[in-house]
Amino acid sequence: EFAWGVADSLIEIGVRCVIAAGWAVDDGPAQVFATTFYREILDRKPFITAVASAREAAWNADRNSNTWAAYQAYGDPNWTYRRGAADAASAPPPPLQEEFGGVASPLGLALALEELAVKSKFMRADAAGQLEKVRHLEARFATLWGDMGAVAEAFGLAYAEAGDRDAAIAWYTRALQCNDASASLKTHEQLGNLRARRAWAQADKTTSAAALAGPRAEILKALHDLQALTAMQPTMERHSLCGSAFKRLGMLERKAGRAAQARQALKAAAEAYRQAELLAGNGPVTELFYPALNRMALELVAHLGQPGWAGFDADESAAVRRSLQAKATDDPDFWCYAGLVEIEMYEAVAAGLLADALPVLQDRHAELHGRVAGRNLWGSVADQANFVLTAYAGHAQGSEAEAANTLLTVLRGYAK
Repeated sequence: EFAWGVADSLIEIGVRCVIAAGWAVDDGPAQVFATTFYREILDRKPFITAVASAREAAWNADRNSNTWAAYQAYGDPNWTYRRGAADAASAPPPPLQEEFGGVASPLGLALALEELAVKSKFMRADAAGQLEKVRHLEARFATLWGDMGAVAEAFGLAYAEAGDRDAAIAWYTRALQCNDASASLKTHEQLGNLRARRAWAQADKTTSAAALAGPRAEILKALHDLQALTAMQPTMERHSLCGSAFKRLGMLERKAGRAAQARQALKAAAEAYRQAELLAGNGPVTELFYPALNRMALELVAHLGQPGWAGFDADESAAVRRSLQAKATDDPDFWCYAGLVEIEMYEAVAAGLLADALPVLQDRHAELHGRVAGRNLWGSVADQANFVLTAYAGHAQGSEAEAANTLLTVLRGYAK
């Protein structure tokens, strides 16, 4: 436990890999372990390979000692040592067959796919390269283990984070059909969410009202499935996903010129997020901000151009800020920092002062992008901003409309 705590703390401050001994080690095999490990690392072997070689060498050095097993490894298994920029540039990545040569079980495959998903989401990994790796694993192992629900779910996650929604939807659908029923309920949630998002992406690209029928039907199907899951067991996440799907339905209806249907869908979205807020109120304060910010965005768009609107409820806005700050203090992630900027944007739009706030908003978004550049994360930020700022630009004039379009262009750039 102590070794894990030390490793976890080091990784939190940016250390990529940690080796910690879980108990006292013997001098002879310990020296062999260290010598072998650093020789492998200096030979540009991946961290996981160097650790394995060093453990084996320590075991062979003294098979009566348990020193070989004391060394616990944490961090990025595929990290390799680079002496400098020129050295890094000259070292090609390992062939895919070698990189994934250690995959020898369904669990190993699921872990490899999860690692790819994490790198796509948080570590600026090249999208084309990530897709190539997922497809390589699919070609090698889909026939062998693809009919296991947990494996199919892992493929769905890896494809989703790498940006291939069609493949992700196909794999999530396959996961739900697997006879072993090892896919989690999260699969249902993500499948509905991806279907709604894909449908809106298709609708957003078309200028033909007739072409909206297919995307509308897909969103309605996703909504049906998400609502059935929510009725079975309401959670904050499921209500929020229903709100997201209703919001996209409203955007589609607005694009189709069906104003009454758009208002109805957006009202349903706001109610779904309100239900999510109520459930969040029964849990940790850090969970409140996500549905609350989405509800605020819907409230803002609904009242644009209405001079009698008094603005956001001050107590509710303060509660959202407390939630964001608590999350940033206790369990920080991308979303709480994005949310702290988002609420400032909403309040500036509500007050008609977006142009004044624009420089600060741009700086804070740029700072966050410098820390986390995941395309899917920024795609969600840009998607939400598009919902609010496009509507605002349609009502505002002059510098306010220009500020809305400028900020939206920046956020869309981060999502590419």
